[in-house]
Amino acid sequence: MHDLVATAKNGDAIIRHVKQERKGRIVLQSHNAFVTCAGFHPDGLLFITGSADKTLKLWTISDSKCISTFRGHSEWVSGVEFSPDGSVVASVSWDRTCRLWDLQGNCLGTLEGHSLAIYSVSWSPDGKLIATASGDGTAKLWSTDTYTELRSLFGHKEDVYDACFSPDGKVLATCSNDTTIKLWNTLTGDLYGTVKGHTAKITSIQFSPDGQILASASFDDSVVLWNTASFDKAECTRIWTQTVNTYIAFSPDGETLATVSGADDSEFVRFWRNFNTPCLTTATPTVDLLSQG
Repeated sequence: MHDLVATAKNGDAIIRHVKQERKGRIVLQSHNAFVTCAGFHPDGLLFITGSADKTLKLWTISDSKCISTFRGHSEWVSGVEFSPDGSVVASVSWDRTCRLWDLQGNCLGTLEGHSLAIYSVSWSPDGKLIATASGDGTAKLWSTDTYTELRSLFGHKEDVYDACFSPDGKVLATCSNDTTIKLWNTLTGDLYGTVKGHTAKITSIQFSPDGQILASASFDDSVVLWNTASFDKAECTRIWTQTVNTYIAFSPDGETLATVSGADDSEFVRFWRNFNTPCLTTATPTVDLLSQG
């Protein structure tokens, strides 16, 4: 399942094979408004979508069947992710809540505490913590055992767009409209440091599976791959995409990086390899997909 990628067009989610020689695609049609977020189940057999219609839908990839609809959010769904063991779904919304669901669409609990819209949600590798990133300028860590807030992470000056855990779960990285990345101790909530290098808002971040790289996507028309041993700008790789970047993701083996670039009707999904080159060089995409069709 490592060669599948999901894109969206209006109310449809589209699952494609990355390899160019495989042109088939699966179209999942059911939402009444545009699809805002999506995620693959850990076993690769299920897929979930979130929408501006305020619902989530769970699908079987093999037959494109919607098997559950999750209702409860009062505003559009902005982020979704399966737990590491695949038994629970976490979703966040512009209604300022994070909801936890079983796979039948039953709400197990609601996490409340943010004062503005929540943009993203992430599970810790051991499934014991959830991180949320919000327009209120904070990220929060929550216990999945008690459904309670453990700590708020203050430090960014503007909206926090994304948060992600390192593979060992010890570090949480956050990114913001203030153009910085911050690194936090997940046990204490202490700030390890601030990473600077972008010149516009950073919308998406992700650690590579081995934890050696932190990738960041920005509206400054670049994606930066940071060496997590130093976070030195002289040791990073900068991929110039020539347009704003809204999302990034590593393949499970860490060999490929997917970037979503552009805006409106000209968004592209690009796949990059061989990006471990000196800073400010341009990587070459292996595949370009138009994400809107």
